[in-house]
Amino acid sequence: MFPGIAFGAPVAGQGDLVVNTSQTGYQEIATDPSYAGQLVVMTYPLIGNYGRIHHDDQSEQPWLRGLIVANATAAVLDDARQLATMLREAGIPAIAGVDTRALARHLRSNGCLRAVLTAPGDTDIEEARALAKDVTRWEDQDFVAQVSPAGPRDVGDPSEGGPLVAILDFGLKTNIVRSLRKRGARVRVLPHTATAAQALAPDVDGVVFSPGPGDPARLDGPVALARAVIADGRPLLGICLGHQIIGRAAGANTRRLPFGHHAANHPVKDLETGLVQVTAQ
Repeated sequence: MFPGIAFGAPVAGQGDLVVNTSQTGYQEIATDPSYAGQLVVMTYPLIGNYGRIHHDDQSEQPWLRGLIVANATAAVLDDARQLATMLREAGIPAIAGVDTRALARHLRSNGCLRAVLTAPGDTDIEEARALAKDVTRWEDQDFVAQVSPAGPRDVGDPSEGGPLVAILDFGLKTNIVRSLRKRGARVRVLPHTATAAQALAPDVDGVVFSPGPGDPARLDGPVALARAVIADGRPLLGICLGHQIIGRAAGANTRRLPFGHHAANHPVKDLETGLVQVTAQ
């Protein structure tokens, strides 16, 4: 049990514990659909210290199930720009005062854990332990269906010219659409239930499989769609979960790592060249 002081919504939360070691980006993390179903532990000790910029939200709402930090700060005076305000309005619990690095080491030693954030005043350890044991396993939940849109939408007008990129939205971040638009592309966002005929419509020049939450082993439909796109031969890009789906379509298997570590500071080495690049994961 890791006691703390509530600063988000005064409710309970439950989900899978994951660690994020980024020094910035707490707002983007909170609004990233990839964190659906997860309690996020931030190891950087000051969270909330530069406020919130609405333009940087990665979706229309926070998706994480709870936030755990060492020190929650509010350096901005405008209440609407505070992280705590965003969490409270969305009904997301959060606690501060936790030794988050000790908690990260605990996860590193014990692997993925289901956990609960109890509501303020609920301090019964045995009751909390029983609630944690009842949390549905991450692998047994279909998070993509929760975050994917109900229907397609186009961003950009055909009169603009430029290529049309179809994005399969498994938990799409706003900045991906923004980045493609900056490069002159029009975008067609498709739900996770899209058919090959939709993804490979005659006017589509390339396909992107977006990031998202959950286990790619559950996503037989998107894997079959990825096989169709590969067979078609049009350019195909996968990001995070989308990359894993394409990997499975190409014959690879996926498995969950012992513990979740997310951040913008993962070193990745190219074994052929020896080059190490620091990446976001």
